[in-house]
Amino acid sequence: MIFGIEHKAYERELISQLLSAAYTIFGASEMVDGFVVLLDRLPDLSLDVPEAAEVLGKFIARAVFDEILPPVFFQEAKVNNPKASMALSLAHDLYEKERKRLAHVWGPGDLSSVKRLVKEVLIIVKDYLENKEVKDASTCIAALHAPSFNSQVVRYSLTAAIEANNQQAREDIILLITHLHKTAVFSPYDVKHGFELTSRKIADISLDVPNAKATFSDLIERATKAKLLPEGFVCK
Repeated sequence: MIFGIEHKAYERELISQLLSAAYTIFGASEMVDGFVVLLDRLPDLSLDVPEAAEVLGKFIARAVFDEILPPVFFQEAKVNNPKASMALSLAHDLYEKERKRLAHVWGPGDLSSVKRLVKEVLIIVKDYLENKEVKDASTCIAALHAPSFNSQVVRYSLTAAIEANNQQAREDIILLITHLHKTAVFSPYDVKHGFELTSRKIADISLDVPNAKATFSDLIERATKAKLLPEGFVCK
């Protein structure tokens, strides 16, 4: 949850779902203890993330809604700092007054907006291939505030290059990914995993682009030369 507090709505929704799925592993008491630890740490967390109390309050309300925390947690959780009291108060108010909305407590950045993210990425990549503005495209991708989606951004970019079926598009896409990597928008894992995701879709892409496999091999070669991928990279 600390990761979620420090990141955005998309990651927070992923974490809420992970906590719900992990309930059968951790059990009720461990889940309660984990939230109490975070309440105790709120003063420190708030130094780096001023809205930490609000975010944790939403995590708590969502956890009660998902039935991985008991409703009595609002009253029985032992807190020893004002930030923790604020988080519990907010969580209780959300649960009592906006319960029907808690499934989407993280707003437009939650997983329900994956289709929106895909549409935005496709538009950004299409515009980039037309205008060649690397910095503009990079700024737009960073502005999505969805780092967990970065591997998918790589995949959709590579797919666009394959479907364009020309050398210039391949050069442009590798240039864009390289820029995003050098500016730390994309991590090495994002790039590598994006290529792996694309590899899994090559058979489907080949239905519309018969030479997709050869084109993808060329993209891998270019990415390796650009040091985006390690030498001898093989898609898993």
